Amino acid sequence: MTAKNEINLDLSAIDDLTIQRIIWFGANYGPPISSGVLTIGKKSYLGSKAEGRYCRFCKKGEPEVSFSMEAHAFPEMIGNKSLIDLQECDKCNKFFADTIEDAFGKWTMPWRSPHMVPGKNGVPTSKSKDKKLRIESNRPKHLVISIESGDERCTVDPDTGKVTITLTRDPFLPMAAYKCLVKMALSVMPEDLREECSHLYKWVLEERQSFESFPYKPLSVLVTKISGPLPRDRIDYYLYKRLEENNSAPYLQFVVLFGNNQYQIFLPMPNQDKELISKGTVSILPHPHRFGLRKHIDQYGGDSITSYDLSSPDRCEGSAEKLTFLAESIKPIPPEEIPPEDMPKNK
Repeated sequence: MTAKNEINLDLSAIDDLTIQRIIWFGANYGPPISSGVLTIGKKSYLGSKAEGRYCRFCKKGEPEVSFSMEAHAFPEMIGNKSLIDLQECDKCNKFFADTIEDAFGKWTMPWRSPHMVPGKNGVPTSKSKDKKLRIESNRPKHLVISIESGDERCTVDPDTGKVTITLTRDPFLPMAAYKCLVKMALSVMPEDLREECSHLYKWVLEERQSFESFPYKPLSVLVTKISGPLPRDRIDYYLYKRLEENNSAPYLQFVVLFGNNQYQIFLPMPNQDKELISKGTVSILPHPHRFGLRKHIDQYGGDSITSYDLSSPDRCEGSAEKLTFLAESIKPIPPEEIPPEDMPKNK
Protein backbone atom coordinates (compact mmCIF):
# COMPACT_ATOMS: atom_id res chain seq x y z
CA MET A 1 0.00 0.00 0.00
CA THR A 2 1.72 3.17 -1.17
CA ALA A 3 1.03 6.77 -0.29
CA LYS A 4 -0.24 7.34 -3.83
CA ASN A 5 -2.72 4.48 -3.58
CA GLU A 6 -3.88 5.48 -0.12
CA ILE A 7 -4.95 8.94 -1.33
CA ASN A 8 -7.44 7.19 -3.63
CA LEU A 9 -9.17 5.49 -0.67
CA ASP A 10 -12.34 6.71 0.99
CA LEU A 11 -10.79 9.45 3.14
CA SER A 12 -13.82 9.54 5.43
CA ALA A 13 -12.68 6.19 6.84
CA ILE A 14 -9.14 7.42 7.56
CA ASP A 15 -8.07 9.26 10.69
CA ASP A 16 -7.15 12.95 10.22
CA LEU A 17 -3.55 12.43 11.46
CA THR A 18 -3.12 9.56 9.02
CA ILE A 19 -4.31 11.79 6.17
CA GLN A 20 -1.71 14.41 7.13
CA ARG A 21 0.99 11.74 7.02
CA ILE A 22 -0.16 10.46 3.62
CA ILE A 23 -0.10 13.98 2.18
CA TRP A 24 3.38 14.70 3.64
CA PHE A 25 4.93 11.53 2.25
CA GLY A 26 3.26 12.04 -1.11
CA ALA A 27 4.54 15.61 -1.36
CA ASN A 28 8.12 14.78 -0.31
CA TYR A 29 8.65 11.29 -1.70
CA GLY A 30 5.87 10.06 -3.93
CA PRO A 31 5.40 6.26 -4.10
CA PRO A 32 8.06 4.07 -2.43
CA ILE A 33 10.94 2.90 -4.61
CA SER A 34 10.81 -0.49 -2.90
CA SER A 35 8.04 -2.01 -0.81
CA GLY A 36 6.48 -5.31 0.07
CA VAL A 37 4.28 -7.38 2.34
CA LEU A 38 5.89 -10.51 3.76
CA THR A 39 3.77 -13.37 5.05
CA ILE A 40 4.51 -16.96 5.96
CA GLY A 41 4.14 -19.00 2.80
CA LYS A 42 5.78 -19.00 -0.60
CA LYS A 43 9.32 -17.66 -0.55
CA SER A 44 10.52 -14.77 -2.68
CA TYR A 45 14.10 -14.03 -3.62
CA LEU A 46 16.35 -11.00 -4.07
CA GLY A 47 19.02 -11.40 -6.74
CA SER A 48 19.59 -14.63 -8.65
CA LYS A 49 21.69 -17.79 -8.65
CA ALA A 50 23.16 -16.93 -12.04
CA GLU A 51 26.81 -17.75 -12.62
CA GLY A 52 29.15 -15.04 -11.38
CA ARG A 53 26.93 -13.75 -8.56
CA TYR A 54 28.55 -11.65 -5.87
CA CYS A 55 27.69 -10.47 -2.35
CA ARG A 56 26.00 -7.08 -2.29
CA PHE A 57 27.75 -6.28 1.02
CA CYS A 58 31.39 -7.41 0.79
CA LYS A 59 31.41 -7.33 -3.06
CA LYS A 60 33.13 -10.71 -3.20
CA GLY A 61 32.00 -13.51 -5.49
CA GLU A 62 32.34 -17.22 -5.99
CA PRO A 63 34.58 -19.10 -5.40
CA GLU A 64 36.14 -16.58 -2.97
CA VAL A 65 32.95 -16.69 -0.88
CA SER A 66 30.17 -19.26 -0.68
CA PHE A 67 26.38 -18.92 -0.84
CA SER A 68 25.29 -22.24 0.69
CA MET A 69 23.32 -20.78 3.63
CA GLU A 70 19.81 -19.35 3.36
CA ALA A 71 20.27 -15.63 3.98
CA HIS A 72 17.15 -13.86 5.24
CA ALA A 73 16.97 -10.29 3.94
CA PHE A 74 15.27 -9.31 7.21
CA PRO A 75 16.01 -11.24 10.42
CA GLU A 76 13.96 -14.36 11.12
CA MET A 77 13.38 -13.02 14.65
CA ILE A 78 10.92 -10.43 13.30
CA GLY A 79 8.87 -13.08 11.52
CA ASN A 80 10.59 -13.10 8.11
CA LYS A 81 10.57 -16.62 6.75
CA SER A 82 9.91 -15.70 3.13
CA LEU A 83 12.24 -12.97 1.79
CA ILE A 84 15.60 -14.58 0.96
CA ASP A 85 18.65 -12.70 -0.32
CA LEU A 86 20.66 -14.63 -2.90
CA GLN A 87 23.28 -11.87 -2.90
CA GLU A 88 24.36 -12.21 0.73
CA CYS A 89 27.31 -14.53 1.19
CA ASP A 90 27.71 -17.01 4.05
CA LYS A 91 30.44 -14.97 5.74
CA CYS A 92 28.39 -11.75 5.79
CA ASN A 93 25.29 -13.69 6.83
CA LYS A 94 27.05 -15.09 9.89
CA PHE A 95 28.64 -11.72 10.71
CA PHE A 96 25.26 -9.98 10.68
CA ALA A 97 23.67 -12.68 12.83
CA ASP A 98 26.42 -12.47 15.47
CA THR A 99 26.61 -8.66 15.61
CA ILE A 100 23.92 -6.28 14.38
CA GLU A 101 21.03 -8.78 14.42
CA ASP A 102 21.97 -9.85 17.94
CA ALA A 103 21.87 -6.21 19.07
CA PHE A 104 18.58 -5.56 17.27
CA GLY A 105 17.07 -8.67 18.84
CA LYS A 106 17.97 -7.51 22.34
CA TRP A 107 16.69 -3.99 21.71
CA THR A 108 13.33 -5.20 20.32
CA MET A 109 12.83 -8.11 22.75
CA PRO A 110 10.53 -6.13 25.14
CA TRP A 111 8.15 -5.74 22.18
CA ARG A 112 8.58 -8.98 20.23
CA SER A 113 7.63 -11.33 23.06
CA PRO A 114 4.51 -9.43 24.29
CA HIS A 115 3.44 -8.76 20.68
CA MET A 116 3.79 -12.48 19.91
CA VAL A 117 6.08 -11.95 16.92
CA PRO A 118 6.99 -15.43 15.58
CA GLY A 119 10.77 -15.84 15.42
CA LYS A 120 12.92 -18.68 14.15
CA ASN A 121 11.61 -21.08 16.80
CA GLY A 122 8.20 -19.58 17.43
CA VAL A 123 7.21 -16.71 19.73
CA PRO A 124 10.10 -16.06 22.13
CA THR A 125 9.57 -16.35 25.88
CA SER A 126 10.80 -13.36 27.84
CA LYS A 127 12.17 -13.89 31.36
CA SER A 128 13.61 -11.41 33.83
CA LYS A 129 17.05 -12.12 35.26
CA ASP A 130 15.59 -12.94 38.66
CA LYS A 131 13.08 -15.28 36.93
CA LYS A 132 10.17 -13.68 38.76
CA LEU A 133 8.69 -12.14 35.59
CA ARG A 134 7.84 -14.32 32.61
CA ILE A 135 5.97 -13.59 29.37
CA GLU A 136 5.06 -16.41 27.01
CA SER A 137 2.58 -17.36 24.33
CA ASN A 138 1.48 -20.90 25.15
CA ARG A 139 -1.13 -21.09 22.41
CA PRO A 140 -2.18 -18.96 19.38
CA LYS A 141 -3.39 -15.45 20.24
CA HIS A 142 -2.92 -16.16 23.95
CA LEU A 143 -0.33 -14.29 26.03
CA VAL A 144 0.49 -15.26 29.62
CA ILE A 145 2.25 -12.83 31.96
CA SER A 146 3.46 -14.45 35.20
CA ILE A 147 4.74 -12.30 38.06
CA GLU A 148 4.68 -12.34 41.83
CA SER A 149 1.96 -10.33 43.53
CA GLY A 150 3.25 -6.94 44.68
CA ASP A 151 6.18 -6.84 42.24
CA GLU A 152 6.76 -3.16 41.37
CA ARG A 153 7.40 -4.04 37.73
CA CYS A 154 3.72 -4.81 37.29
CA THR A 155 0.59 -2.84 38.17
CA VAL A 156 -2.95 -4.11 37.71
CA ASP A 157 -6.22 -2.18 37.62
CA PRO A 158 -8.82 -4.80 38.66
CA ASP A 159 -11.70 -2.62 37.49
CA THR A 160 -10.50 -2.20 33.89
CA GLY A 161 -8.22 -5.23 33.59
CA LYS A 162 -5.39 -2.93 32.50
CA VAL A 163 -1.95 -4.42 33.20
CA THR A 164 1.22 -2.33 32.96
CA ILE A 165 4.58 -4.07 33.02
CA THR A 166 8.17 -2.83 32.83
CA LEU A 167 10.63 -5.01 30.92
CA THR A 168 14.41 -4.57 31.07
CA ARG A 169 16.54 -5.38 28.03
CA ASP A 170 19.67 -7.48 28.04
CA PRO A 171 22.80 -5.35 27.46
CA PHE A 172 23.11 -4.36 23.79
CA LEU A 173 25.02 -2.03 21.43
CA PRO A 174 22.66 0.76 20.24
CA MET A 175 24.62 1.63 17.10
CA ALA A 176 24.68 -2.02 16.04
CA ALA A 177 20.90 -2.25 16.50
CA TYR A 178 20.48 0.79 14.22
CA LYS A 179 22.76 -0.76 11.62
CA CYS A 180 20.44 -3.76 11.47
CA LEU A 181 17.65 -1.51 10.18
CA VAL A 182 20.08 0.02 7.67
CA LYS A 183 21.08 -3.48 6.55
CA MET A 184 17.42 -4.35 5.91
CA ALA A 185 17.06 -1.25 3.74
CA LEU A 186 20.23 -2.08 1.81
CA SER A 187 18.95 -5.59 1.12
CA VAL A 188 15.92 -4.23 -0.77
CA MET A 189 17.75 -1.23 -2.25
CA PRO A 190 17.19 -0.83 -6.03
CA GLU A 191 20.35 -1.59 -7.99
CA ASP A 192 20.64 1.94 -9.43
CA LEU A 193 21.08 3.35 -5.89
CA ARG A 194 23.66 0.89 -4.57
CA GLU A 195 26.71 2.88 -5.70
CA GLU A 196 25.30 6.02 -4.08
CA CYS A 197 24.94 4.01 -0.85
CA SER A 198 28.35 2.31 -1.06
CA HIS A 199 29.45 3.94 2.22
CA LEU A 200 26.52 2.25 4.00
CA TYR A 201 27.34 -1.21 2.65
CA LYS A 202 30.84 -0.76 4.12
CA TRP A 203 29.51 0.74 7.36
CA VAL A 204 27.27 -2.20 8.29
CA LEU A 205 30.31 -4.50 7.94
CA GLU A 206 32.49 -2.54 10.38
CA GLU A 207 33.63 -5.08 12.99
CA ARG A 208 33.61 -2.61 15.86
CA GLN A 209 31.17 0.15 16.65
CA SER A 210 32.80 3.56 16.75
CA PHE A 211 32.14 7.18 15.91
CA GLU A 212 32.90 6.58 12.25
CA SER A 213 29.24 7.52 11.93
CA PHE A 214 29.74 10.92 13.57
CA PRO A 215 28.67 12.95 10.49
CA TYR A 216 25.28 11.21 10.60
CA LYS A 217 24.37 11.68 14.27
CA PRO A 218 21.89 11.30 15.77
CA LEU A 219 20.97 7.81 14.64
CA SER A 220 17.30 8.08 15.51
CA VAL A 221 14.54 5.50 15.16
CA LEU A 222 10.96 6.76 15.18
CA VAL A 223 8.80 4.00 16.65
CA THR A 224 5.05 4.15 16.10
CA LYS A 225 3.32 1.92 18.66
CA ILE A 226 -0.05 0.79 17.35
CA SER A 227 -2.84 -0.23 19.72
CA GLY A 228 -5.08 -3.25 19.34
CA PRO A 229 -4.67 -6.81 18.02
CA LEU A 230 -2.59 -6.88 14.82
CA PRO A 231 -1.58 -9.74 12.50
CA ARG A 232 1.47 -11.61 13.83
CA ASP A 233 2.48 -13.25 10.56
CA ARG A 234 2.93 -10.16 8.40
CA ILE A 235 5.72 -7.65 7.78
CA ASP A 236 5.23 -4.42 5.81
CA TYR A 237 8.24 -2.50 4.52
CA TYR A 238 8.77 0.67 2.49
CA LEU A 239 11.83 2.45 1.11
CA TYR A 240 11.47 6.04 -0.07
CA LYS A 241 13.70 8.36 -2.10
CA ARG A 242 13.14 12.11 -1.86
CA LEU A 243 11.65 13.81 -4.92
CA GLU A 244 14.26 15.68 -6.94
CA GLU A 245 12.55 19.07 -6.59
CA ASN A 246 12.46 18.75 -2.80
CA ASN A 247 15.33 19.09 -0.29
CA SER A 248 13.41 19.67 2.95
CA ALA A 249 13.12 15.96 3.84
CA PRO A 250 15.81 13.27 4.33
CA TYR A 251 17.05 11.75 1.07
CA LEU A 252 16.19 8.13 1.92
CA GLN A 253 13.71 6.79 4.47
CA PHE A 254 13.13 3.17 5.42
CA VAL A 255 10.08 1.87 7.30
CA VAL A 256 9.32 -1.64 8.57
CA LEU A 257 6.23 -2.73 10.52
CA PHE A 258 5.98 -5.99 12.46
CA GLY A 259 4.08 -6.88 15.60
CA ASN A 260 2.50 -3.72 16.97
CA ASN A 261 5.42 -1.45 16.17
CA GLN A 262 6.48 0.47 13.08
CA TYR A 263 10.19 1.38 12.89
CA GLN A 264 11.21 4.36 10.77
CA ILE A 265 14.71 5.67 9.99
CA PHE A 266 16.33 7.95 7.47
CA LEU A 267 19.50 6.46 6.04
CA PRO A 268 22.75 8.34 6.77
CA MET A 269 23.43 10.16 3.48
CA PRO A 270 25.73 13.10 4.39
CA ASN A 271 26.24 14.40 0.85
CA GLN A 272 22.59 14.33 -0.19
CA ASP A 273 21.40 15.67 3.19
CA LYS A 274 24.09 18.33 3.54
CA GLU A 275 21.57 21.17 3.86
CA LEU A 276 19.54 19.35 6.49
CA ILE A 277 22.65 18.47 8.49
CA SER A 278 23.79 22.10 8.44
CA LYS A 279 20.46 23.16 9.97
CA GLY A 280 20.99 20.78 12.88
CA THR A 281 17.38 19.55 12.97
CA VAL A 282 15.26 17.39 10.72
CA SER A 283 11.46 17.40 10.84
CA ILE A 284 9.64 14.30 9.63
CA LEU A 285 6.19 12.84 10.11
CA PRO A 286 5.48 9.27 11.18
CA HIS A 287 4.79 6.98 8.26
CA PRO A 288 1.08 6.27 7.60
CA HIS A 289 0.09 2.67 8.26
CA ARG A 290 -2.92 0.55 7.34
CA PHE A 291 -4.37 0.66 10.88
CA GLY A 292 -4.86 4.42 10.80
CA LEU A 293 -8.59 4.01 10.26
CA ARG A 294 -11.22 5.73 12.37
CA LYS A 295 -12.89 2.39 13.17
CA HIS A 296 -9.67 0.86 14.49
CA ILE A 297 -8.73 3.96 16.50
CA ASP A 298 -12.21 4.33 17.99
CA GLN A 299 -12.06 0.72 19.18
CA TYR A 300 -8.45 0.44 20.37
CA GLY A 301 -7.05 3.97 20.67
CA GLY A 302 -4.52 5.93 18.64
CA ASP A 303 -0.79 5.58 18.13
CA SER A 304 1.93 6.58 20.52
CA ILE A 305 5.15 7.88 18.96
CA THR A 306 8.60 7.54 20.55
CA SER A 307 11.97 8.57 19.14
CA TYR A 308 14.96 6.43 20.20
CA ASP A 309 18.54 7.64 19.84
CA LEU A 310 20.73 4.65 18.94
CA SER A 311 23.86 6.67 18.18
CA SER A 312 25.95 5.29 21.03
CA PRO A 313 28.68 2.75 20.17
CA ASP A 314 28.92 1.78 23.85
CA ARG A 315 27.22 -1.13 25.58
CA CYS A 316 23.85 -0.08 27.01
CA GLU A 317 22.66 -1.73 30.24
CA GLY A 318 19.45 -1.36 32.21
CA SER A 319 17.38 0.01 29.33
CA ALA A 320 13.67 -0.60 30.02
CA GLU A 321 10.30 -0.43 28.28
CA LYS A 322 6.84 0.01 29.79
CA LEU A 323 3.93 -1.81 28.11
CA THR A 324 0.21 -1.82 28.79
CA PHE A 325 -2.27 -4.63 28.11
CA LEU A 326 -5.91 -5.41 28.70
CA ALA A 327 -6.01 -8.74 30.54
CA GLU A 328 -8.59 -11.37 29.68
CA SER A 329 -8.23 -12.82 33.17
CA ILE A 330 -6.09 -12.33 36.28
CA LYS A 331 -5.59 -15.24 38.65
CA PRO A 332 -3.07 -16.53 41.20
CA ILE A 333 -0.91 -19.48 40.11
CA PRO A 334 -0.22 -22.20 42.71
CA PRO A 335 3.51 -22.81 43.28
CA GLU A 336 3.19 -26.38 42.00
CA GLU A 337 2.17 -25.03 38.56
CA ILE A 338 5.27 -22.89 38.18
CA PRO A 339 7.90 -24.55 35.92
CA PRO A 340 10.88 -25.69 38.08
CA GLU A 341 13.35 -23.72 35.95
CA ASP A 342 11.45 -20.51 36.75
CA MET A 343 11.39 -20.96 40.51
CA PRO A 344 13.56 -18.39 42.33
CA LYS A 345 16.85 -19.92 43.47
CA ASN A 346 17.89 -19.32 47.08
CA LYS A 347 21.58 -18.59 47.53
